[in-house]
Amino acid sequence: YISGPLEILSQSENGTDVVLVTSGASQTVGRCKRNGSAWMFHPIPWSVAPILDGCISSDGSQALFALQDRRLVVMVFATGDVVSSPHYETIIEPQIRGAPMKCTFGRGCWQGWAFLATRVGHLVAWNWQTGQFKRFEDFCTIQAPLNLCMFESTMDGSGLLLADSIQAVLFDCKAESDKTRKNNGPVTAC
Repeated sequence: YISGPLEILSQSENGTDVVLVTSGASQTVGRCKRNGSAWMFHPIPWSVAPILDGCISSDGSQALFALQDRRLVVMVFATGDVVSSPHYETIIEPQIRGAPMKCTFGRGCWQGWAFLATRVGHLVAWNWQTGQFKRFEDFCTIQAPLNLCMFESTMDGSGLLLADSIQAVLFDCKAESDKTRKNNGPVTAC
């Protein structure tokens, strides 16, 4: 099916769909779909910036990719349509910096959102239908970096599981979102 070492391999919750990306200068991007006991490989034409991380939606209908040029892309498999955000570092508010490290689809109350962790510790939610971005508390700093090996939304969507080779942290997205909403008012007591 593919040649080259795997960079990304992500399976849908029902186990019938897999998205895969090879590493290297010429990336192969594809979707494997189970048809009975056989797997069918469907290559996905890709000429955009290199993919640094990705995942497949829980139902296997979409793929999320974090690109080297600092964009997030959602691909709808049925139509081949690509829904893309602007380059996230060009957004004025909230300010988002750093190359992408990990990305994942939201679940439960965060259905329709994608999450991004950057190399400088920014943690972001993106609603690809409305274009809205939300930034949460940083998960690390440049001085104390984490190299995430796991970045997943919990099944109920209430949090994100972030882990490096030493520790795992459950990040409460709802509490952080509520905290952000409380701070959206004007500052008048200066």
